[in-house]
Amino acid sequence: MMGCFLSLVEPVVIVSTVGNSFYGTALTLAVYNRTLELTGGQSDQAQALSSHFFLVNSCVTSLLSFVATALLGWLADRHGPRVLLVVPQIGYFLSKFFLLAFVLLHLPLSVLYVEGVVHGLCGGGPAFWGGVISLAALSSDQEQRSLKLNVVDFCSGVAGW
Repeated sequence: MMGCFLSLVEPVVIVSTVGNSFYGTALTLAVYNRTLELTGGQSDQAQALSSHFFLVNSCVTSLLSFVATALLGWLADRHGPRVLLVVPQIGYFLSKFFLLAFVLLHLPLSVLYVEGVVHGLCGGGPAFWGGVISLAALSSDQEQRSLKLNVVDFCSGVAGW
């Protein structure tokens, strides 16, 4: 019975959620290790510097996501809701690339602010979840829509969001 409620939205949600969980952990560890190096091993100062980085990065990403989501919503009205899935996934991929370059090339911490800008300009989480919900709603009958949205939310929870 559950098979009729699953579509292509659920695997995208699961893969994205698992990937973002690993990415969030890797980003936290990379930033903390770099700030620990910058502070000469002083863990209190490293923690303060890491917290400041995440505060600024979160603000930049959130503000840019707000603007980008409005633009992506306009594009999705004209080209379909998949725009709201594809563009944020490109942003997630580029963010992971910046983290990889940061770790492998020993780049300065400020490079990761570019990661936040790119992620935000691609719509980030708000655009992605807007696309997930719209595609889930469009892929279900009106009678089954609530169940479909709950299945998508369940898949997200199971994947570790």
